[in-house]
Amino acid sequence: MKIAIGSAKGLKYLHEYCEPKIIHGGIKPENILLDHNFEPKVADFGLAILSGTKKAASIYVDLNAFDFEEKSDIYSFGVTLLELITTPRINIVNWARPLIVKGGSINVDYNSLVDSTLKGEYDQSEMERIIYCIAASVYSPLKLRPRMRQILKALQGVISHKELWIEDGN
Repeated sequence: MKIAIGSAKGLKYLHEYCEPKIIHGGIKPENILLDHNFEPKVADFGLAILSGTKKAASIYVDLNAFDFEEKSDIYSFGVTLLELITTPRINIVNWARPLIVKGGSINVDYNSLVDSTLKGEYDQSEMERIIYCIAASVYSPLKLRPRMRQILKALQGVISHKELWIEDGN
């Protein structure tokens, strides 16, 4: 949870406090560095883009977003959270979808989703908050994706994580 919250704070800063807004464009586990206290630092701004620039190909890029934008970083952050709680695998986004989303609702298969090395070692409510953040970031349509400030508040338990998931009427 410390890694998730710290990384979300870094992205929120880039998206909301930098002028002009900075879109990282390369959020993935390798670009979140940990110091000796396991405090995360968002790194590798080689792909960082000022808002409105075209994007390069990456496995963490949302194919539904056509330009670099805040919601592209949010998708990448969701995939990174997914990798944080599961066993690494190819095509993780498609693999995890039926374990998280069923019939347009969140219905998590914790036994199949969460890495077995974490079983019994995690706080259930914290894991649920992370999974809702993943669902809203990765599986919501682009127009319904939350902002980084909402994800951060949900991870911290300041707002209900269930508010992040909005079923699309389409």
